[in-house]
Amino acid sequence: MSLVTPPVDGSRSSSAARRHRSVRKSSRRIFSSYQDHQQGSSDDEDKEERVDSNDPEELFQNIQFQKEIIANIRSRPWPMRRKLKVLKQAREIVLKYEGRLTRTRGYQTAGADLLKKISRLLYNVVVLFIPWEVRIKKIESHFGSGVASYFIFLRWLFGINIVLTIMTGAFVVLPELLAGAPFGTTRSKTIPKEHMASAQDLDTIWSLGGYLQYSVLFYGYYGRVRKIGSAGYRLPLAYFLVGMAVFAYSFIILLRKMARNSRLSLASASDENFTFCWRVFCAWDYLIGNPEAAESKGAAIVNNIREAIVEEQQKKRETSLAVLISLRILANILVLLSLAGSIYIIYFVVDRSQKLEQEKPELTLWEKNEVSVVVSLITMIAPSAFELVAQLEMYHPRTSLRFQLARVLVLYLGNLYSLIIALLDKVNIMSSSIPWVTSPIVCLQLPPSLSNWSDSSSFLMAAFEKTNRSQQDQCWETYVGQEMLKLSIIDMIFTVASILLIDFIRGLVVRYLSDCCCWDLESKFPEYGEFKIAENVLHLIYNQGMIWMGAFFSPCLPAFNVLKLIGLMYLRSWAVLTCNVPHQQVFRASRSNNFYLAMLLFMLFLCMLPTIFAIARYKPSQHCGPFSGQEKIYDIISETVASDFPLWFSKVMSYVSSPVVVLPAVLLLFMLIYYLQAIARSLKFTNNQLRLQLQTVRFSRECLESVSRCSSLFFHRN
Repeated sequence: MSLVTPPVDGSRSSSAARRHRSVRKSSRRIFSSYQDHQQGSSDDEDKEERVDSNDPEELFQNIQFQKEIIANIRSRPWPMRRKLKVLKQAREIVLKYEGRLTRTRGYQTAGADLLKKISRLLYNVVVLFIPWEVRIKKIESHFGSGVASYFIFLRWLFGINIVLTIMTGAFVVLPELLAGAPFGTTRSKTIPKEHMASAQDLDTIWSLGGYLQYSVLFYGYYGRVRKIGSAGYRLPLAYFLVGMAVFAYSFIILLRKMARNSRLSLASASDENFTFCWRVFCAWDYLIGNPEAAESKGAAIVNNIREAIVEEQQKKRETSLAVLISLRILANILVLLSLAGSIYIIYFVVDRSQKLEQEKPELTLWEKNEVSVVVSLITMIAPSAFELVAQLEMYHPRTSLRFQLARVLVLYLGNLYSLIIALLDKVNIMSSSIPWVTSPIVCLQLPPSLSNWSDSSSFLMAAFEKTNRSQQDQCWETYVGQEMLKLSIIDMIFTVASILLIDFIRGLVVRYLSDCCCWDLESKFPEYGEFKIAENVLHLIYNQGMIWMGAFFSPCLPAFNVLKLIGLMYLRSWAVLTCNVPHQQVFRASRSNNFYLAMLLFMLFLCMLPTIFAIARYKPSQHCGPFSGQEKIYDIISETVASDFPLWFSKVMSYVSSPVVVLPAVLLLFMLIYYLQAIARSLKFTNNQLRLQLQTVRFSRECLESVSRCSSLFFHRN
């Protein structure tokens, strides 16, 4: 039987012929190690094909292949005669056809190599400018990917707050400072005379009163003038649009991040194969030339192996089902009791604070801040109690983390909503405490002791001035902004105090007093602290929820949060590296971290509701803020459309906002969401099927390779 291939048909294209020849050559290369008796004809045919090839790309690849043969001829398991023959043919081909390549080809290759080097160098430079990248990698190498996911999440929130700060600063704060009325020229920007004496007291500053209350920090400072500056900048409209854009941008960036993470998790295999082989034999990076980097990489490999061991142990874990169900029911009952108790305590403290404000003219420092202090104490103590309860459930560490996150999230939401309900009650009282402001007729009854006109006029002037000052103080938007900023400041103070007390001082006691005690402080109580992932992640979500809830009433709140996150990153990372020890049970973090983002999205939605409710329900303050004089805050949109746009545009907007258009649009959006969810489910199913097919193909190929190896050995021996 002849091995010569029949001539190519004239109708076949040149590209098809080249593909046919390349496939034939590849098949010959695979079986060339055990088909010695056919090598002469194959080499001649290869040589002839390379001579006839006029494609520069194919010619270059053939020459490179011949150079590889020359370089690796010593390692080939061939007889010496065959080695000399192949070496001679390869050298002839290289000498004869290498000159056919032009200098342009060489320049292109050199340029491509140079471009790769430059791109890698630029990537290394860009990595240096990623905030805290080296610090996070060091933490990941020593504490695992679970702890590192907290710092990656913090860095991502830092980026969001940078954008929010730029939005509020560029479109609201700076225009007011540059083109608005200066401090002291209007009623909303002037400190009352009776408050000037105590404006710089520590008590006043701590309560965010005095000069801080009448500054750009809060809503009441911004003027109601429709256009400011020579360019006619519409500050009230910009204030409203930026306030809504804060929520819109947060929603968009969260959904995009979740979609990107979902694509990444689908692209990577959900179940790892040959886990320990990959980690033991292929995990080392041979480009490392720094001893410190080598130490970090070694620690990272050890942590990865520990994570894989925990994963395998959890798969083989067996526990009595009845005992497990009983323990989990008991744990959930304890968690529900803790949640109910915390909500009751906050409600009791808020109710007591409101009664004290009505009964006492002057409050002490503790009475002014007891609500924020109690909320911060509960948010600091309750997660530790939840962590003790979670040990009864005996879940996988990753599952336990998710339950812990969900419970702490419910706790934080209960605390926030208890506070918000109290604030809205206060806002309702403040907005309705002066009902005569909009009344056309005001009647005042003079005391009988005032007989003459001068006494009556002086009494009326004093009453009018006092009423004006009370109106000036009734700026409920500024009050809400003050409470949210105060809560954020107290939360920061308690966070720093807890890190110093629970982590740093505890570490000092364990390290230096271990020899003085009758038990081992490092292995028993109090021992070194572990980084609590669930508590700290939920603290970030809770902190961001406070920012979203108060950003409309305090435009500088995102800027304060940027500084807070920077300090938190450095303080937490320092505490982790110096005061904490790795978890006894490390576990691999989720590839996508979408669980964190889903909780953050839920928090964003729930924090947006009180702001939207206050905007739609309450009338804006009459003597402060950019919306004073409006019936509702959102009326600025209709006023702008009616004043600055043509009549047809206002008619179109009224028609678009009517229920005839809104209801079908909402139904269409729901149908579109359902359709996209169906597509996502089908794609996920298809992806799983393709993974199974790939595993089957790989197993089949391994079987075929083993069979071919055995057959080649059998024929070689015979």
